[in-house]
Amino acid sequence: MSGQLPDQVMLREAREGDAEGLAYVHITAWQTAYREILPASYLDALTPASRTERWQERLARQSEAEFTFVAEAAAGSTPRGGLGDTERRLVGFAAGGPERDGVIGYDHEIWGIYLLQEWRGRGIGRRLVAASAKWVMDRGGKSLLLWVLKDNWRARAFYEALDGQLLPGEKSITIGSTSLLEVAYGWPDAARLMDGAERGGRGSDGFEALP
Repeated sequence: MSGQLPDQVMLREAREGDAEGLAYVHITAWQTAYREILPASYLDALTPASRTERWQERLARQSEAEFTFVAEAAAGSTPRGGLGDTERRLVGFAAGGPERDGVIGYDHEIWGIYLLQEWRGRGIGRRLVAASAKWVMDRGGKSLLLWVLKDNWRARAFYEALDGQLLPGEKSITIGSTSLLEVAYGWPDAARLMDGAERGGRGSDGFEALP
């Protein structure tokens, strides 16, 4: 599959009014992607309302050094087609900005990519990555990386299909009461990542959901 988006999906920069939709995608993606990684009791207790305020604050204070791109579909549409009504809803997003851990050789970072389960495999994840890489280059950046849970093999396969380089080292993270490890994938050349993501990479579409 090429990097062409389905007809009913569009990408755009996030707006302050997107907080509720972003929170819904954020939590729902966690509850599907991390079902075999985190305790069910923790995941089932999460609600979009618990993240909406945080997204409102983030969007209100987002600086020019940070980005949030959303994938938006007609509210009545399905991944198999059909435009539905004229209202639209968020089905995925990517967020990032400056690299945060001082990893040598990388100036930017994708902090998280999220996609609703029913919209996987449609090229949306790749296009969100491509938009992120283009944003970096447009602002003079040259490289980017991201961190992913070590046990999130589906997401790792997606990044490897986009020629992400597994970087040395791991870092620990605690989600709820669960201690986990993260590994990093890097792209020293953001232009190659953008080109590869737009072409479709070497594998199928995927997504990542980070805290």
